[in-house]
Amino acid sequence: MSRKKFDAYPTETAVTRVLLNRVPISGIVCEPCAGAGLMAGELQKKTAVSSVWTNDVNVDHCDHVDFLSDATDPLADVWTYQIADFQRPFSWVVTNPPFNQAMGVLRQSWEHASIGVAFLLRLTFLEPAGKRSGERGEWLAAHEDQMTHLITLGQPRPSFTGNGKTDSATVAWLVWQKDWSWDALGIERPFQFAMRWKL
Repeated sequence: MSRKKFDAYPTETAVTRVLLNRVPISGIVCEPCAGAGLMAGELQKKTAVSSVWTNDVNVDHCDHVDFLSDATDPLADVWTYQIADFQRPFSWVVTNPPFNQAMGVLRQSWEHASIGVAFLLRLTFLEPAGKRSGERGEWLAAHEDQMTHLITLGQPRPSFTGNGKTDSATVAWLVWQKDWSWDALGIERPFQFAMRWKL
């Protein structure tokens, strides 16, 4: 099966509700890979969310997103636009990014969120892979103390195709928060990434 253009796989609303029922998403939220806007629409329903700003790289979505830019680019409009003079205008970044661009989007999202990020990704994203993954393992290891949630969705696995078919690997909400520290709480980190364990 061929991949869809721009890896456009819409997120059914129930998947977003799983996150919102478990994580206190609030304030100004950015959805940098908004596509048709299903996730953004669900985020806007949450009373603690004051506004949702959307971005997508696909010009087909230009009529219903706030920004049209590449969310992996540190100079993208979505990251450089200043909202009401805030240095980091977004409280949260919440998204289901294209898997092959997820690390680049995550790096920028973490940089521009004041509270945290929530990413819907295949569980295989947690594998501490090397250079081909954009040094994903290094980032995961460096931020394991700030990872607060791993919310795995199964039985049934979500469908992103519109026809009920599911992926070969399940997905999970991966959440990191800037003001969180397992170490500061005196709790052993529940999420640990063993890099170069065989050396």
